Amino acid sequence: MAEWKLEPTPPQLQCGDEGFVAGEHRYEVIKSMFKNQFTGNAVWMDSSSVTKFLRDCVVTKSELSESTESFPNILENEEILKPMCEIVHKGYMDDPCNTDQAWKEVELWHVHFDMPENVSEKLQTQFLLKEIAYGMDFEFDTRAVHGGDDPQKRKTKKPSVVLDSIDDEAITIENESKQRLEKCVASLEQAKYCLCYPSGTAAITSISMLMGDGDHAVFFDSVYHGTRTYSELKEACGGGEITFVDLRDASVLEKHLKPNTKMVWIETPCNPTMKIVDISAIAQIVKRHGKSFLVVDNTFMSPYFQNPLLLGADIAMHSLTKYMNGHADVLMGAAATNREDLYMKLKNASQAIGSFPSPLECYLALRGLKTLHLRMERHQENGFRVARFLEGHPNVERVYHPGLESHPQHALAKKQCRGFSGMVSFCIKGGIDAAREFARRIKIFTLAVSLGGTESLVDITPVMTASPLSKETRAKLEIPENLIRLSVGLEDPKDLIADLDQALLGK
Repeated sequence: MAEWKLEPTPPQLQCGDEGFVAGEHRYEVIKSMFKNQFTGNAVWMDSSSVTKFLRDCVVTKSELSESTESFPNILENEEILKPMCEIVHKGYMDDPCNTDQAWKEVELWHVHFDMPENVSEKLQTQFLLKEIAYGMDFEFDTRAVHGGDDPQKRKTKKPSVVLDSIDDEAITIENESKQRLEKCVASLEQAKYCLCYPSGTAAITSISMLMGDGDHAVFFDSVYHGTRTYSELKEACGGGEITFVDLRDASVLEKHLKPNTKMVWIETPCNPTMKIVDISAIAQIVKRHGKSFLVVDNTFMSPYFQNPLLLGADIAMHSLTKYMNGHADVLMGAAATNREDLYMKLKNASQAIGSFPSPLECYLALRGLKTLHLRMERHQENGFRVARFLEGHPNVERVYHPGLESHPQHALAKKQCRGFSGMVSFCIKGGIDAAREFARRIKIFTLAVSLGGTESLVDITPVMTASPLSKETRAKLEIPENLIRLSVGLEDPKDLIADLDQALLGK
C-alpha cells in the first residue's frame, strides 16, 4: 500500500455545482477522512457504495447530468473521470489486495488515484477507498464487528498483540491494538476521534485537565460517585471551581453558568437512580454560552442505545470496563469527540502523564466490542423482564428503570435513547436490614460493585457503590438506604427471576 500524503489544505467549499453535492455532515466526514486519517487503512466497498461515494462526495452536479448509476460507467467514462482523477500506470500484481493504490487529496478535495487499466475489471465489484473505514456508511452491527480492522490484511490472519516497550516509545503509546480500538469506539459513537485510557477514572481525570485553575465547571449532581469525588478533590487543590446541580430540568443550567464556566458534565441515565438529563436541551444552552463544552458519561447505555455526540455533546465518555468490554476482564476508559481542538489537548495530556492502556487490554476490549450489539439486546430483554417482575412484587417498594412507564422521565428516555441496558434499581421493603438479608440469600447474582458484564451482579448501594457519600448527601441525591442496584446479565431470565423471588421472600 502506498504511503498516504496530505497536500496543502484546500479552501472551504460550499455544497453545489463547484464542490461537494453531499450534505454538511458527509462533507465533514470526508474532510476529516483526508485530513487526519492517513494511516494506510482502507475498506473494501461494493460497486453500489463506490458509485454513491463518487456521486455524493466527489462528482459535481454538472458532471452527473447524465445517468451514471452503474459502477463500470463511472470508471470508464473519461468525461466524468477527467475533473476528478487521472489513471496512472503503476505496477500490477495478480492479487487486487496488493495492488498499489495511491490516493491523495488535491485541489477542490477531488481524489486522485492510481489504477492500472487491467485491474479495473477485477475491481468492478470490489473497490478500495481510503478509510471511510467501517465508519458512517455501515450499520452499527457491522461497525462493531469490523471497526478498527484493516481490510487489506487477510481476514484469516488475526491481528497480533505487540507487548514491546523497549524498542520504541511510540509503539507503546500508540500501539496497533490501541489505534484499532480507538477507531472502533469512534465509529460506534459517530465521532471523528477517540482516545482510550487505562481506566474510566483516568478518562475522567484527563478530561477534567481541560479545565484551568481559574475555570468553573457545572456537574449534574447525580454523576458517578468517582466523578464527584475527583471533582471535589480537584477543587480542594485549587484546580477550579465546581458546582453540582440537579439538571433534570435543563433550564436550571442557565442560572449556574458563569463567564469562566469551561465545562458542563452530565451522566444519563445516572448511577444508581436512573435519572435522565435532556442531552439536546443541555447542549443547546452550552452552545449559547459559547465558552464551555459538554461532556456526557455514556457508560450506562453504550453507543448501541445512545449517541450523545449526535444530540449535541462535545465529548462522550465511557468506562470501557463495563458494557463496552462486557466480559469483566478489562479496566479501561475512553473519550470520543468530533472537536479536533479537544482531541489534541486530550492526546497531548495523555502522552505527557502516561495515561494510556496496555496493548493486551485494548485487544481484549476490541474483542468485546464485536459482540456489543448482541449483548446489549439480551441485557435489555432481561432487564425489562426483571424490572417488570420487581414492579409487581409485594416486597418491593419502587423500581427504577427508564424503560418502564412508571419512570417519571420515561418520555424523555424514549426520545433520546434507542433502547435500555440491563441496569435496574429497586427499593426493598424493610430498610437496610432487609437489603442485607437479600444479599445473603441471593444465589445467581454476585455481590459486586461493577456492572455491564455477562454475569448478573447485585449492589447494596448505600453500603457499596454510594458508601463514599455521606448519608446526608445520599438523601439529597435521592438514594434511599434500602436501594439495591442490579446489573442484569445474560443468563436465562427465568432463573434470574426465580432467584430474585426466593431472596425477596426469604425462602
